[in-house]
Amino acid sequence: MTVIDTTTSNFGLGFCNGRHIARTSTGRVWMGFQNGSSQIEFWYSDDEGSTWTQNTSATLSSEASAGFSFFIDIDDHAHIAHKPATSLHYQRMANISSTSSWATSFSVDSRYEIGPDIVAFRDGASWIAAITSTDGANARVFILKYVDTSPTKSNYSLGTGINVSIDFRHTGDGKTVAGGEPHVYVVGSYSAQLYIHKFTYSGGTYTMGSKTTMDNITAKRDAVSSSFDGSRMVTAYAESDIVYIAERDAADTTTTLITPTALSDGDITNVSVTYDANENIHLWAVG
Repeated sequence: MTVIDTTTSNFGLGFCNGRHIARTSTGRVWMGFQNGSSQIEFWYSDDEGSTWTQNTSATLSSEASAGFSFFIDIDDHAHIAHKPATSLHYQRMANISSTSSWATSFSVDSRYEIGPDIVAFRDGASWIAAITSTDGANARVFILKYVDTSPTKSNYSLGTGINVSIDFRHTGDGKTVAGGEPHVYVVGSYSAQLYIHKFTYSGGTYTMGSKTTMDNITAKRDAVSSSFDGSRMVTAYAESDIVYIAERDAADTTTTLITPTALSDGDITNVSVTYDANENIHLWAVG
């Protein structure tokens, strides 16, 4: 096991719905985490994780208990959603491998938002960042356009929701928009349901679809992690000591539920899901 660094923060990688690791086109791997001084540190590796170097100029002040999400787009620009003060902010770093600091932050929402998740993608000659977050009871989606120049913002309310996770329609590589239509998918949980919204892209604008319940949850719902694998939105979630998988097709018409082999470590506290080039699902869980 390689140790990147140590932290005294209880929220070092909070929350599990947000992204904290990403890769550039050169293969460089970047990792972000909260330290014990209300800061987000960024480290990178050029040897598949054997050794790590910190970019100290990229360190951001942020409220540890609010969480953050970090994403690198197809052009190697980095994007982050976090809470440096009293509101949710977005920041961009042009070409993270050759730039050492973040651009001026953009205020996304003035309410107390926690647990954000973010993705970003090219849209013509510019880029879009899509963010979802919650205030602990109500969830929202923010579509930021022209993030490389003068960002504009569109807000969408999902109603009640926590543990929201977001991704977009790509070819399976996590970065390349599929078919020129970067539809956005948002998964959330609340009360006794796991749900999904599709945001349909057309001509530069988004239309929010209706809420679809993928599964009813009778117990624990704190751990949710989602990822689009090129044809499906794959979501891992927990119910007491059992981890489940819900797959929603790209057209937002069909849900498939999968029950992986049960764990024996008690109630699930965290989950994370991803996939490989063959659309096999890879699942991690902590009990």
